[in-house]
Amino acid sequence: MAVFCCILQILRTRKRGFDYGFHHRVGPNVRGLYVFWLDTGACIYVGQSTNLGSRMRQHRMREDNPDLERYFAAFSQRIEVSYIALHGRSVAELLRLERKLIRVLRPFTNRR
Repeated sequence: MAVFCCILQILRTRKRGFDYGFHHRVGPNVRGLYVFWLDTGACIYVGQSTNLGSRMRQHRMREDNPDLERYFAAFSQRIEVSYIALHGRSVAELLRLERKLIRVLRPFTNRR
């Protein structure tokens, strides 16, 4: 539980603007969790990936979640992202942490 609380705290406090070059700053083959926020602090999406940089590029170039796409279109200048690298964690563990974050943060656009 303490590890999850630390992860949640990092994701809540380390927000950055989500611009088109963001994926370059994440770096290749970084495994972890990420959250999209509105600048008001509202959580709009929680995700996990074994390659965060590539996943960020996918979100920016071609969004396949229509609800999240609408947020990107309507609030593009107000969207922030936070992420935490979790090297050495299994995909199953990333999925468990993602589900737990979804339960706690209650994002607007994750499909339930």
